[in-house]
Amino acid sequence: MQTLFILHMTTKTTALLLALLLFLTAQSQTYLDPYTGFQLDLNNTHSGFKQLNTGVNISFKGKYSHELALQLQHSLPFSAKSSDVAFTANPSLPLSVNAAKKIQPSSTSFAIVNRIPVAGKKTVNTFYVLITAGAVYQNIKVTYNYDKVNYVILNPDKSLNKIGPYLGAGCMYIYTMKTGRFFTALNFNTPAAGAKTKFPSSFKFMAPASVTAGYSIIIKERRNASPKKK
Repeated sequence: MQTLFILHMTTKTTALLLALLLFLTAQSQTYLDPYTGFQLDLNNTHSGFKQLNTGVNISFKGKYSHELALQLQHSLPFSAKSSDVAFTANPSLPLSVNAAKKIQPSSTSFAIVNRIPVAGKKTVNTFYVLITAGAVYQNIKVTYNYDKVNYVILNPDKSLNKIGPYLGAGCMYIYTMKTGRFFTALNFNTPAAGAKTKFPSSFKFMAPASVTAGYSIIIKERRNASPKKK
């Protein structure tokens, strides 16, 4: 019964998203927005969690400059390196040694982004406030390098993952050109809802802050679209 319920909700959600996509495509000017950038985790500044952001938006622009975007994003990890202490009960060996630790935090998310224009609505330089809601999968991989035959770490970090809804906010600048648009954005996102870690974990699930830049490619013109002023 639970499997059938999940399948039903997934099918229903997919149908609603497709209906929304068809409606937006019919009513709006449509862009494809590939982008890349840098991401810093505000929940683990002491661990130095950093990622390279890659993603793509399908954005829909109405006649009043308001925009809605469907966003798919993946964050590639930069390894955070440190060490823990490993111990042995073998009297012929040193009591403790350093165990090299490598943490690789990554994430994949799908979201709906609401772009609300706040300045330059009828010009080529437009500023937006961003409100984001979606689902994210975070995977924090932990590996150790030491003599695991003779030594043991008493409270080691372990790999963790979590999937769940999240929220975000930020700002965006778009410069409109004849053949497309350049954009850059600053975003702050929450971890997945209910994502908590317990002792002995030395880290938390990520609350990322990111700076990204990209280029919008027009894939569908809106009828009667008026040119913007400089």
